Amino acid sequence: MASSAPAEKPPPPRDADREALLAERARALFREIRCVECGTGQTIEFSDAPTAKELRKLVRGMLQAGRSAEDVRDYVAQQYGERVLFRGVDARAAEVGVTVLIGGAAVALGMASLMSRRAGGMSRRGRYRKMINELTRYGLGDKWQWTPRERRGLEQLLR
Repeated sequence: MASSAPAEKPPPPRDADREALLAERARALFREIRCVECGTGQTIEFSDAPTAKELRKLVRGMLQAGRSAEDVRDYVAQQYGERVLFRGVDARAAEVGVTVLIGGAAVALGMASLMSRRAGGMSRRGRYRKMINELTRYGLGDKWQWTPRERRGLEQLLR
C-alpha cells in the first residue's frame, strides 16, 4: 500500500558538509592557479611560497563570501595576469611545442640517413648477405661457396 504522505525534503546541508564542499571547490581552484614565485609551473595547491599561501587564503575567502569560481579566476587573472591561470595551451607554449616537434623530426631523419649510409644503403637482407660473405671469407677462405639452401639457413640464424 502506497503512503499518501508528501515526500520529505532532504535536510539542509550541515556545517561540516558545507565546509567539505567549500574545501573541495577551493582545492579545484588551487589546481588551476599557477604559483607566481615558483617559476616551474607548480600550482598553488602544493607550493610553500608566501604568495601561494596568500592566494590560497584569498581563494578560500572569496568562496566563503559566496563568489563563484569564475569570479575568483577573473579576479586572480586581473591581479596577476592571465598567465597565472592554467587555461589550456597558450600561443607561446604551442609555438615552442611545434618547434621541438619539428626539430625532433629533423634529428630523427638525420640519424636514419646516417645509419642508412653506414649500412651501405642496403636492405636488411643485403646486410645479411654481406655479413655471411665476410664471415665465410674470414673463416673458410675465398673459394668456399654456400648453396642457396645453406645461405637461407644462415640468414635465418642471423635474424
